[in-house]
Amino acid sequence: MLSRAGEKKTEGIMSFEYIQAKDIPEAVMMLGKYGDESRILAGGTELIPNMRHHAISPKILISIKPITSLCYIRYGENNALNIGALTPLRMIERSSEIVRSHSLVSECVRSIATFQIKNAGTAGGNLCQTVKCYYYNQSHINFFMRQSLEPCRQRGGSVCHASRVDTFNHAILGKPANGCIATTASDLATPLLALNACVKVIGSKGERLISPEDFFLGGGRTALREDEIVTEVQIPSLADTTRSTYGKYSQGTRNFPILNIAVIARLTPDRKFCEDIHAILGGVSVIPLRLRSVETQFRNQEISSLDIEDALRDDLPGVRIRGSLSEYKLKRAKTMVSDVIHSVLG
Repeated sequence: MLSRAGEKKTEGIMSFEYIQAKDIPEAVMMLGKYGDESRILAGGTELIPNMRHHAISPKILISIKPITSLCYIRYGENNALNIGALTPLRMIERSSEIVRSHSLVSECVRSIATFQIKNAGTAGGNLCQTVKCYYYNQSHINFFMRQSLEPCRQRGGSVCHASRVDTFNHAILGKPANGCIATTASDLATPLLALNACVKVIGSKGERLISPEDFFLGGGRTALREDEIVTEVQIPSLADTTRSTYGKYSQGTRNFPILNIAVIARLTPDRKFCEDIHAILGGVSVIPLRLRSVETQFRNQEISSLDIEDALRDDLPGVRIRGSLSEYKLKRAKTMVSDVIHSVLG
């Protein structure tokens, strides 16, 4: 049975119906039934503000908070780390097991928002965030400007306002995603890519595992089908000789990342050779960018012979639109990559 709280109306938010799903099959069934008119409500730290900004106006909110079986941190087959989709970010941050086995995840979560937000925000919610673009939520623009601005693509319009200007908060490399140049908002996306993690989702057609490279499509879109929900994040175990570091640059220590990077490397016991390395840079393209030249040139190489600047020439070419903000962001990104890789390999 469904627990219905009836129709509610909150100041600044259009009226909606609130439904609680008691288990995963019921949540999937409700998503299939109501489709685009519904949204999943977990922590609500992003959904509710977007509703207040009238960026979205769902008619039905399907709360999955009662599904306590999705809140856990445990180790599964081959000592892989499994994190339930409803696990609060604060719980992940404070987990001594994660600090010990996958410190890259702990470093990332430590940099996210405030304690209050992390107490409410969830692992699954962080992965499924929509774009963070002032033309989309328009929270900094007054009422009259909102009325005069043509809706952007995220709001059903035909224009990406950010693509026309020199920008610091949007993608500066690569192609737009569905015409939108907003970057992936999920903090966890970058370290999960570096760790070769998988996202477990469940829908009416059963469950499937999706790699982060396939999960994030850009423009605030994910590979989730209409009736699918994220249920778990699976992270493989790491070798004892693995070293990792996470770096982030944002406007304010607890704000969304403008740039973030995750690097993980497997070294020889004497730390003279790099056997394998994964380097992921977020914030320069619509989805996190794998630094393939860095990974290829550094793999199975003596650490003292590595040239980071040379490897970055192919991974980070010129910006999409030339301008002081874009150029500065590119320089900042190169510096971050260099600093983090030196920290891991040093």
